[in-house]
Amino acid sequence: MYDTTGLIVGVPDRDNLVPADLDGLRAPSVAADEWGGWVLIDMAGADFSPALIDSIGKEITADQGRLAMEDMILHDVVGWDVPANYSPIGTVDVMQIGQLAQTSGLTAKTIRYYESVGLLNAPARTPGGYRIYGHEALERLDFIRQAKASGLTLAEIASILEIKEKGGQSCDHAKALLAEHLLALDVKIDELCAARAELQRLSARAGRLDPAQCTDANRCQVIASARVTS
Repeated sequence: MYDTTGLIVGVPDRDNLVPADLDGLRAPSVAADEWGGWVLIDMAGADFSPALIDSIGKEITADQGRLAMEDMILHDVVGWDVPANYSPIGTVDVMQIGQLAQTSGLTAKTIRYYESVGLLNAPARTPGGYRIYGHEALERLDFIRQAKASGLTLAEIASILEIKEKGGQSCDHAKALLAEHLLALDVKIDELCAARAELQRLSARAGRLDPAQCTDANRCQVIASARVTS
């Protein structure tokens, strides 16, 4: 068992345990934070731990004055057991939406939207109704970010995740989606090249025109000869 600084203060009974060997040993890293009567102990450590206010959700800060939370006093000492082979993974195992948003780089609104369209599974909730997420939610959001960066739409991303959730192999489907986007990109590149050539033609022609001859009140002679493609 560890205290709030990570110092080992107790261990299970073991025949081969030499208590002196534990002197000065600490957990890999621990962060403790207190706000308005709430206490957060985070085994991920201070380098990874958000402020407690972000973990419990900014939306409840309005309750602080109404419930006089700033006057609350912690009377009980809480102890917890940590496995001897515990090692931090860089983030807490359970996050509220504020912390998930901060860690993923998304907004809480975006996360809620992903839930509403089925890209992110509906999270468990605390007795108070606040969303709580596991590390798998962060991994899912990271995949969505990477898929969007590759050009996939949210609907296409959802189709990949649906295959995965059913236990299927999604690689062929994902490869086909990328091939479609590659083809569409090639078409777009051709269109852009044609547009560039037209602009070059107009620019070169403009250099040969006499501004004094541009007398039509409804058009400019530089653009008048542009080839309409759509």
